[in-house]
Amino acid sequence: MPEVVLPILAQGIAERDLATLHHIFMVGHRVFARIPRDQLRQWIPYHNVQFQMAGERIIVQFQSLEQVNSESGTIYFSPNRPTVEIDGHKLIVGWSKHAIERTCERLAPNWESYLGLGDVFAFFHECLRFDACKLHKGRDNGFTFFDNCHSGFFSGHIAEQILGRSPKNKCYHRVGYCPVVIDGHFAKATTLLYPGYVGTPEYGLILKYGMRGMTRPQIVDLASRMTRRELETNEDYRLMKMFHENGIPQIIETDENYYSIPSETWC
Repeated sequence: MPEVVLPILAQGIAERDLATLHHIFMVGHRVFARIPRDQLRQWIPYHNVQFQMAGERIIVQFQSLEQVNSESGTIYFSPNRPTVEIDGHKLIVGWSKHAIERTCERLAPNWESYLGLGDVFAFFHECLRFDACKLHKGRDNGFTFFDNCHSGFFSGHIAEQILGRSPKNKCYHRVGYCPVVIDGHFAKATTLLYPGYVGTPEYGLILKYGMRGMTRPQIVDLASRMTRRELETNEDYRLMKMFHENGIPQIIETDENYYSIPSETWC
């Protein structure tokens, strides 16, 4: 909770508004705590819920990803329909259930909480920028994508550690790579590979350069444990810095908006 509340307070929100915000978060937390985990997982992160205060009333609003059934299984996608160009064709970015769950783990280890759900849903719903790439020695199609870095949050801390300074512009960090299958008008992500996993461009850097003081098997093992939770626990950024400094940016500073303005598609 402090990581969310304190930066907002620093931006000048009045104490009464801060108290309201805290109350809303507590309502969401208590509602989620009362729902059995197996039931909750049937609905999240494909749907989001937000509680709002209106005087003495609590307004509950819902928001959902779109989905379509296909021969390869359910495809989940944003109502904004972001695209990625693969082999000359613009395809709608879609997600399998497995790819969504792996991406949630990368974005927010606590994604099944009320606050965590809001973070991961915003990514799937609002992200507009996906870059095509080749994986597994250039044979398989995929895309790579980035998440916001926010000053005062762990994502902003990552950027500062990699850059060695505070970012100058809007800032985004590379989340990872998704192998895709082409399914009609969709490029459907099948899983998520963290930077440094076998098949990613970063893995090629490991094989080419290595790292001083570590054997290649040790580096590969370190890369295989490069999860968000691992970063938060150990704060070991050696691999990310090596990738960034050898031609595969892990942090992007730009004026471009990689995300849409949150839409009002609540019901």
